[in-house]
Amino acid sequence: EVEFKDVILSLLEVDVAYCVLYVGFVLFVTLAVANIVNGIFISEAMELASQDREIRQRGDLLRSRKNLKVLTTLFREMDPKRTGMISRADFEEQLQRPEVLSLLNYFHFDVTDATAFF
Repeated sequence: EVEFKDVILSLLEVDVAYCVLYVGFVLFVTLAVANIVNGIFISEAMELASQDREIRQRGDLLRSRKNLKVLTTLFREMDPKRTGMISRADFEEQLQRPEVLSLLNYFHFDVTDATAFF
C-alpha cells in the first residue's frame, strides 16, 4: 500500500518539478473522472425528464378525450329532442339536476346565472 505522502516525499527528493507534475496529474484525473460521472447523471436525469414530459402529455390527452366524452354525453342528455341544439328552457331544466351542476362545476363552468351563461 502506497500513501500519497510517501509518493510526494520521494518525488521531492528527485526534483520539485516532478512533484508539481504529479499533483497536477492527480488533480486532472480526479476532475476528469468527476466530470464523466457528473455527465452520466445529468444525461440520465435529462432522459427521465423527457419521459416524464411525454407521459404527462399522454395523460393530458387521455384526460381531454375522457372529458370530451363526458361533456358530449351531458349535452346529449340536455337535448331530449335530438335537434343538435339546446333550448334555454331545456338548459334551465337540466340545471335543476344535481349531477349536471356537479359536472359543470367540475369543468369550472359558472352557471349561477343561466340566462347570462346561455
